[in-house]
Amino acid sequence: MKPYYWHENNTIYSEWFERDRAMVRITDMFDREIMCLWDSDVEDFVTDGFKTTRQSWHEALTEYATERKLTAKEKSL
Repeated sequence: MKPYYWHENNTIYSEWFERDRAMVRITDMFDREIMCLWDSDVEDFVTDGFKTTRQSWHEALTEYATERKLTAKEKSL
């Protein structure tokens, strides 16, 4: 399997929404970040057509990450 082949079974999705704040994020199974969007980036992701109304956030983010061949980043200490 290619290191950038992401799907809902090999990633962890987390989200945080509050009034005027938003965050969506996927990590690999070792908690290494693949992608994280905050506030206006979340809105732009939808506006730019990367997430459809029938799609879950998890599905949309993994498809985007796979298409862009994003890799997981090690956490810096």
